[in-house]
Amino acid sequence: MAETNAPGLNVNVKRVFRYAFIACVYVIGVFWSVVWICSNFLTILRNPTGFFTVKKRAKPPAVLQDPALGEHGYLHLKNGIRIHYVASGPPDAPLMLFLHGFPEFFYTWRHQIRYFKNSYRVVAVDLRGYGDSSKPSNYAEYEIRKLCEDVRLIIQSLQRASCILVGHDWGGMIAWNFGSLYPEMVSSMVVINAPHPAVFWKFAMKNPKQLLMSWYIFMFQLPFLPEFFLSSSDLKFLEEIFTVAPMGAKPGTYQEEDIEAFKYTFSSAKAFTAPINYYRNLFRFNPPKPIKFQPLPFPILVIFGTGDRAISPETALLSGQFAGGIFELKYVEGASHWVNEEEPEVVNNTIAKFLSDH
Repeated sequence: MAETNAPGLNVNVKRVFRYAFIACVYVIGVFWSVVWICSNFLTILRNPTGFFTVKKRAKPPAVLQDPALGEHGYLHLKNGIRIHYVASGPPDAPLMLFLHGFPEFFYTWRHQIRYFKNSYRVVAVDLRGYGDSSKPSNYAEYEIRKLCEDVRLIIQSLQRASCILVGHDWGGMIAWNFGSLYPEMVSSMVVINAPHPAVFWKFAMKNPKQLLMSWYIFMFQLPFLPEFFLSSSDLKFLEEIFTVAPMGAKPGTYQEEDIEAFKYTFSSAKAFTAPINYYRNLFRFNPPKPIKFQPLPFPILVIFGTGDRAISPETALLSGQFAGGIFELKYVEGASHWVNEEEPEVVNNTIAKFLSDH
């Protein structure tokens, strides 16, 4: 009897440990929520009306309609998701597909679009949950396999067999996973300030500093409060994360119209819920089967701003262990998490050389 029951017992023990771990995640999230409330308490008292106000933005800023960024369009994928994209460059040129991160949308690739559109068919998408793409309400719809399935269907909808895949932040996380699931659909991969997911979690569990840098992931597990936090004071969060130290980029990286473009995109009701659901999926009680990571057979370039205050630069080098062949790493000294916007010339030249060499 003991031998017969052992497998079930092991499953129950694993389940208990998982629930205990998730409970700890929520406790940490509550702690950081209290810290946030306390740090903003005086601001709320001084201007409660302004703190709870988000300006209505009915008309998109002119920069989002800039013809130099390409033509806007929609892909209606077979899984029911509608993807908004901007495309530029020769239709018959090799496909270069750009995946943005949080809290971004296609516009984050404006410098890369202008640079690469003469040599490639450049397509920058709004990932599901962002911008003008579909926003499923169930947080389970943002599980990583479904995000990767979107990428597969995007490539097919663009009538291509493969692409040069470029991802930043969450877009980079999706790229790493996609490469393991569909290696035949990637000719080369460029990942910007996004370590391999297996490297990140292993590193975070052993490095208290990285756990501290990842405080927002824990806070994002809570309902309602994260959305309120990000939207308060007319989306002040977006100004601060992009332009204010320590997380922000160097002065001059973002113009006023750039910040307004981000605010326009995230100013609609519940605009942050879907992006936050990406994080809420990280600690599900009943997670789907994990992706089996394997050495990736295509050339990989990792670009990493060493001034990133959310992810340790050490994880970039460690990610090389998942390269099955060519792996190049470019550190951009002092650059922030938003390195593709802060140092576009360095990033673009590095990518161009990498693609010409391989």
